[in-house]
This record gives sequence, C-alpha cells and structure tokens, in this order.
Amino acid sequence: MLPPAIAGTLVADVGPIVYWLLINNKVIGLVSGAVACVLIWKTDGRFQGQRALSAGAALFLAIRAIVFLCNYECWDFEAYYQIGSAVVRGTDPYASMLNQYPINTLPMFTLFALVPFRVSAALWYAVNLISLFLVLRLCQLIIRQSKASGSGVPWYGDAHVTLAVLLAGATTWGLDAGQLVLWTTLWIYAAIHALARKREVTAGIALAAASLKVTPFPFLLLLLGRRHWKAWIAFAAVLTLLCLCLYPPDRLAGLVAGQFEN
Repeated sequence: MLPPAIAGTLVADVGPIVYWLLINNKVIGLVSGAVACVLIWKTDGRFQGQRALSAGAALFLAIRAIVFLCNYECWDFEAYYQIGSAVVRGTDPYASMLNQYPINTLPMFTLFALVPFRVSAALWYAVNLISLFLVLRLCQLIIRQSKASGSGVPWYGDAHVTLAVLLAGATTWGLDAGQLVLWTTLWIYAAIHALARKREVTAGIALAAASLKVTPFPFLLLLLGRRHWKAWIAFAAVLTLLCLCLYPPDRLAGLVAGQFEN
C-alpha cells in the first residue's frame, strides 16, 4: 500500500492529466482516429461492442462539454452573441463589429442574445451536439439508401466511423468554438435525404436553413432541372422570410452595403 503522501501526490497529478485529456482536441482526435483505423484494419466493420463504443463516445463528448463550458467560453459564439445583441439594442449589426455574416443569419443571432451569454452558449453547445448525432444518423440512412439492399441500420452501426467522426479534432474544435458548421452540415444532409425521398419542399427548406453560411450554396446544383421547381420556391420563400423578419425592405440595402464593407 502506498504511503499517504505518495498517494496524495498521485491523486493530485491525475486530476490535471484527466482534465488535459478531456480538453485537448488534438490528442482526442489522434487517439480516436488510431483506434478507428485499427478496428477497420482488424475487422470488417462488424464486431462485438459496437453499441458500447458508440455510446461511450457520445457519453465522453457530453462529459467533455460540461467540463469545457465550466472553464471556457465559445469564442466564435461570442461574436454571434454580440451581433445579436446589436440587433436587440436597435443598433447596426454591421457597424458594431466586423460582421461578415449575411442578413439571413441575424434572426438566429438575435435569438442567442435574448438570454444571458453563459446560458445561451450552453444551449447552443447542446444544439450542436444533437446536430452532430443527427448528422451521423443521416449519413447512415443516406448510405444505406444508396445500396441495393436498403435494409435498416442500427444507430450504433459502423461504430469505428462514429468514433472517428465524433471525436475528431475538427469536430471538437467546432463544438468548442460554437461554430455554425454542424448546423449547416445537418441541414445539407437533410436536404440530400429529402431529395432522395422525392420531398422537394423539404429539401428547399433544409437548404435555406443551411444558408447561414455560404457553404451550402454549391449544393444548390442538386436542384438543377425543372423537376425541382418546388424546392426552389421553398428555398427562396424561407430565405426571404429570414431576411425580412427583422427589418423592413427599405433597410435591407443599407445592411447589405455594410456587410460588403466589412
């Protein structure tokens, strides 16, 4: 049995190490990627413990989120919050800071600013976590839909891929920053899934929801062709609604000019 002094020193050292392992996204991404590569190399994608591995990765992310939010602030989200606060105060959201986001992002940023910053950041982190899990599920459904068998796939299927994606450095970095990437990705995949199921209006709405960043605009190529006219109408209607729900039409020109100046 270790002497109390040595045991106390070890316990004191373990805490910072565990904290560092939880927060350091590069180490997390490296380890999870290495484990995923070994599983791909040694198995055909099916192995015992898939459910436990997927659930463990999700639980790890949830615990890590709590630790992060108790010690740090989401730096990109802070910019969104400041932009939303400018709208709430009635000031120009493009004059208060170098805001380069399009007008259709302002309604969401305004919602962020309706509650205290720490509460809003925690809620947005939770939304991004849910979006991440939904993205993985949509990927499974889209891939399975493209196969001839079309058989169902459990949520814990392809656990090695789930592990690599959930704990990738880019994923945890985006979560910590509070970026719009996961939100955008979710709606792009939702649009692809809707198009595969011939749901044109749903696809248009999903692409409009993804338009908070310029990333989805290349995916509008999916709507080429006359048969997608319903999707185009839905996309344009939602985009127009987002642009007009906060400001009258005569104010939009000035806002657009401010955006381009930034």
